[in-house]
Amino acid sequence: MDDTVRIRFVRSTFALAVILVAAVAWAADVKVEQGRVEGTVEEGLTVYRGIPFAAPPVGDLRWKPPQPAAKWDGVRSAAEFGPACMQINAAIAGSGLTASNPSGTTLRILDDGAAGFSDVNGLSTTTTQTSLTNGVPELPLFTDGGIPFTGAITRAGSQMTGLAGRITVNTQLLGDPSKLINYTGTTLTGDTTRPDFLYDRLQSGNFYYSPDTGLGTSGAPYKGTIMGFTQQFISMQGEAADSASQLSQGQDVVVNTLQEKFNKSSGVNIDEEMAHLLALQNAYAANARIMSVVKDMFQALISA
Repeated sequence: MDDTVRIRFVRSTFALAVILVAAVAWAADVKVEQGRVEGTVEEGLTVYRGIPFAAPPVGDLRWKPPQPAAKWDGVRSAAEFGPACMQINAAIAGSGLTASNPSGTTLRILDDGAAGFSDVNGLSTTTTQTSLTNGVPELPLFTDGGIPFTGAITRAGSQMTGLAGRITVNTQLLGDPSKLINYTGTTLTGDTTRPDFLYDRLQSGNFYYSPDTGLGTSGAPYKGTIMGFTQQFISMQGEAADSASQLSQGQDVVVNTLQEKFNKSSGVNIDEEMAHLLALQNAYAANARIMSVVKDMFQALISA
């Protein structure tokens, strides 16, 4: 019996998949630093996969900075993804199991063929609901390029459109919002099974949040419920507002102190200045009178 198990591998998400074989047109080969590669044309796009960007970090290169990939002769096929991550084989080393990437997004797990603890007899997986009236509270709330969203970053390995541009609310749900309640097609009025489920997911479901929100880091993003995230975010914003208010008050004190010093050193007292002006005017008048008397005395001496 062939104990080969094929698992579709998209980033860190494993899901059972049927391998579809489609006609692929080869794209013109292009030159990269190590040699020439030949890609494929898929849905109007030229795609190149599995191009080595560094030498494998094995042996003496295990704990060293990345080294240039080896050059090759001729034209290298860039139609398939690279081999399965070597850490997978390292994790199952000694179990008699091996992991490989025979093609595309397929991860193959193969046992040693002998009876024993390493035989592959079962597999656990998660599934995505595809119907709004599937008889269970779960529903395909979002779609990825028209198909139910599975949580995978890429759709069938294709990156024709960015994830943010592909994710939309299920158009069937937009066309019939009653499906937020009707989960069987004949759900009775007053049945709150699906609304209760959605509320519970919003209340207790844990999610990761972008470090751009100010919580967590790229290496350790914040994880928690929507309510917990909201509380943390409001608290953080409150602390930031308090700090800004204290800073503003401190700056006001500094500005007011400087203004007072400026007023003292450059301000003008009108009464005081008028008194000085009157004193100067009286002094000028007295000096003028003295000059007039001196002039009369000189005139009398000259005339005698």
